Amino acid sequence: MIYVNGDSWSMSSSGDNSHVWPNYDPDLPMWPNMLAKDLDQELINESMGCGSNSRIVDCLEDILLCNHKPNFIVLALSCFHRWHLPTVERGHWVIGPLVALNTVTGKKDEYIQKWFYANCDDYLDSVFRHYKTVRQLVNLCEQIGSKYVVFNTWDEDIYKLNLFQSNNKIENFVTDFYKNDKGHPARQRYIQAFTELRKLSKSWNYFEKPLAKILSPEHLKQNDGHPNKDGNTIIKDYIKNYILQQEVI
Repeated sequence: MIYVNGDSWSMSSSGDNSHVWPNYDPDLPMWPNMLAKDLDQELINESMGCGSNSRIVDCLEDILLCNHKPNFIVLALSCFHRWHLPTVERGHWVIGPLVALNTVTGKKDEYIQKWFYANCDDYLDSVFRHYKTVRQLVNLCEQIGSKYVVFNTWDEDIYKLNLFQSNNKIENFVTDFYKNDKGHPARQRYIQAFTELRKLSKSWNYFEKPLAKILSPEHLKQNDGHPNKDGNTIIKDYIKNYILQQEVI
């Protein structure tokens, strides 16, 4: 069994109800479907349009608590500044810069989106939480006992920051937010925590270069920028090769 989670780039569904779980069509030419067929594996795909990385953590904890052990876990991360809130029937409000969506009903709510970004969103803390989230995902995969890989799907911003190359870069990045208050206790705490995450990241199967970087413009749909069939095939082959190198399937 292969377990996949991510956002709209990783779904196995399409159409008007693509944000409502479950809505799954194994015959659609999406890379998770093609990957499972190529490897002759059952697929569990919990990807969700506009889904956040914190939602992936929530889903993966359920996999652990329900004692599922996939042969391989593929997590295709969304952008760092998305988040989620719980909703009824074990669903989520997935909150992004453009929309807040209820995964149970498909309802959109502009108020929740505006409230969240006016009151909760902070650039420095969102970047910091991204790496804490990756750490959580890695720990969960290891607790489950499955081989795994965590990809950055399309987030150019987190890739361009390139924070884990040197401690000095981390310090400069954090200090830019405290130019007028370098003695602020949060500044040093961020630096220390970022530096520890950098050390831990050396053992993660985490790839920060976006999967989108392996695609050319002709591999994307002109109307929405998501991968077309050829683009999905390229992503499928890229991930399949990585899985086969792990010699687990």
